[in-house]
Amino acid sequence: MWNFIRDILVGSPPGLQRRLVHDYPWPHWTAVLLILMGWLFVWLIYRRETGRRSLRLAAALLRAAAVLLLVAVFLYGWQVVTDVTDVPDLVVLVDDSSSMLHPDVAPPDVGSRSRISRWEWVQRRLRGDGWLETWRERYRVKLFRIAGDVRPVAEPQADDSWQWDSQATVHQASRLGEALRSVVEQQRGRPTAAIVLFSDGVVTDGIGLAEAAADARRLAIPVYTVGVGDPKPSRDFAITDILGDDAVFVGDVAHFDVRLAARTGEKESLSVRVRRKESEQVLAERSVPITPDTPTLTVPLAFRADTVGDWELVFELEAARTDTNPGNNKAERRLSVRDEMLRVLYVQQYPSFDYRYLKQLLERGLLPGRPGQKAIQLHVVLQEADAEIASIDASIIRAFPVDRGELYRYDVVVFGDVDPAYFPSSLVDNLVAFVEERGGGLVVIAGPRHTPWAYRATRLARLLPAPPEQIFPPSDSRSGYQVALTGLGRSSPLVQLGASEQEGVWSGMPPLYWMAQARQLRPAARTLLEARAPDGTTWPLLLVQFVGAGKVVMLMTDESFRWARHPDGEIYYARFWLQILRYLSRSKLWGNQSGVELEVERERYQPGEVATITVRFLDERQAPVAEDGVTVLIEHSNGQRQSLVLTRDSLRRGLFRGGWPARSEGEYRVWLAAPVLSGQPPAARFSVVASGGEQARLELDGEQLRRCAEVSGGKYFTIDQADRLLEHLPAGRKVRIESLPPRPLWNTPLVAMLFIVLLTAEWIIRKWGGMV
Repeated sequence: MWNFIRDILVGSPPGLQRRLVHDYPWPHWTAVLLILMGWLFVWLIYRRETGRRSLRLAAALLRAAAVLLLVAVFLYGWQVVTDVTDVPDLVVLVDDSSSMLHPDVAPPDVGSRSRISRWEWVQRRLRGDGWLETWRERYRVKLFRIAGDVRPVAEPQADDSWQWDSQATVHQASRLGEALRSVVEQQRGRPTAAIVLFSDGVVTDGIGLAEAAADARRLAIPVYTVGVGDPKPSRDFAITDILGDDAVFVGDVAHFDVRLAARTGEKESLSVRVRRKESEQVLAERSVPITPDTPTLTVPLAFRADTVGDWELVFELEAARTDTNPGNNKAERRLSVRDEMLRVLYVQQYPSFDYRYLKQLLERGLLPGRPGQKAIQLHVVLQEADAEIASIDASIIRAFPVDRGELYRYDVVVFGDVDPAYFPSSLVDNLVAFVEERGGGLVVIAGPRHTPWAYRATRLARLLPAPPEQIFPPSDSRSGYQVALTGLGRSSPLVQLGASEQEGVWSGMPPLYWMAQARQLRPAARTLLEARAPDGTTWPLLLVQFVGAGKVVMLMTDESFRWARHPDGEIYYARFWLQILRYLSRSKLWGNQSGVELEVERERYQPGEVATITVRFLDERQAPVAEDGVTVLIEHSNGQRQSLVLTRDSLRRGLFRGGWPARSEGEYRVWLAAPVLSGQPPAARFSVVASGGEQARLELDGEQLRRCAEVSGGKYFTIDQADRLLEHLPAGRKVRIESLPPRPLWNTPLVAMLFIVLLTAEWIIRKWGGMV
């Protein structure tokens, strides 16, 4: 009986449960009638007694209680039955996927500023703080490690049970929903108080937690979730691709587009820089703003290659705070810097100021890596020159090459203001073939007499970025035109004169007073410089166009010599023209090297993302003429195929790029379909998976854990609220295994003592009130 009262006050001990039973065989109303008759008899007795009314009432109540006790014990036969019960299960699930190794949790130690991994925090709570031992006093604790599958932990206190096998494949996926469903099925038919889940809530494969929680609710098993981790998005910055020059002339600007993938939960600044591998000196650096809405971006970097040789470049990212995966913050690239001599043919009718400046510049240029050796082998055709001048000036030749083979030995032709009367159609055809077939470079300089208007009806017109019939002389040549960079020009190394385009070099150039005004451009033409009139009207000034296998640059003025009058004019003027000539001669750097490269930006994509596919012709002369002349085929592992047309990069003739939206999961192979090449076409592989992996999203998914708890009837706790978990866990349902022999109440000392106390108290009151 004492144990029964203790159970009422503090609860039954684990494995036992006590209850009261009786064996009264008749209807309950008969017992009530006997009790009422006994109380009536007591009332009649004390009604005739003399003495104070209050004392008589107290004595009557004591005797009525004694009558009730006798009827309950002897007539009903109440007994205490002790049942042996099965202790309810408490299932503890610990997520041990690799994302749980992310160190973003404050340790349970008060005042500690360091951060520990999510896995270590759970281990400290369960083992170090004794949560498991506390739960063992009330439940049969079952501990499981879950990630790619479900693994029971037999000895939770053993160190081996908490070791981490970094090579195990089960850690590389979070199939939490499937793991929870599997555990719920195992508990079917078992008395289960609750399931406790410690996790960051990130599910990378399979069903979600809320779907599995619905199964738990049907079996009346509440799930209590503890979110372990930081809910702020994890910071991860990565260099995904580097597009740029593989070879440049010494002294040229090497330009690279660094493609970044950024994941952050706040606005911040990211520094991108490039240096040589053997040196810490930064060649180029740029700071770019990063926001949560800019997952990908491209950062242009440019520097001047000043020494000959093979450069090993290192591209690096640096953020204000270290990101979660610093291993992808660096990439390497090789750059070949050469000092090849260029062969240039300059054609002009008359010796204008622009002709004299440019001819003098090209004649005195020297190779930086070879003292005393000229950088350019210049030949000049001056139509109005005297026949004897060729014997005085070694650079001047008597006539434009008639033989195509002789013309093809040049790298660039500079076509100034040329009189078509001395330039027959056969020479025009040779010049067109030089560009379209040989892949040579052509610079066209507009002049006030002939070029480009006089060539409207010739084949030369199709090489020009602007149709000659749409080009007109300036309406007012007295007003100056200010030079400015276009948006495309700001990222082009072709017109980068200073260390960066922000230096405002072009805005400080002297104005131009004559320029041809192009009112319409061809679709493939790109404008790098523009001229702004005093009234605000802008006109294209420097145009670039890919034609056939070659490239054409058109300058709409013959007053570039004015730029030499800048405070740093000699440097900038020379740099401008040398960069143009080297840009047009870039194919010379490849020699006999040929080949095509096909690359996919990443190896893994998620459904809905866009896979960027790039095809690069190592020799630009082999690239298709059409802007959309490259087609690739993308084949799924199930045999389904799709075609994708790639388009040419704005400033790189041999670079084609396109985006393919990834929809269906699986393995893919992509290869070049057009143009058709001899031998095996270049190919690459990539995959589309449901998630980017354990490192794709590291922030705590508290909402999924909260929904899981609500659906199942449990409760969600953050790491700050985790201490309250112990008091909220339900006691659980106890299943009776067997019952021990009952103990009747009449045979217990407590009942006898209570009966004696009631009679003694009544006698004392009667004695005190004079009723004895």
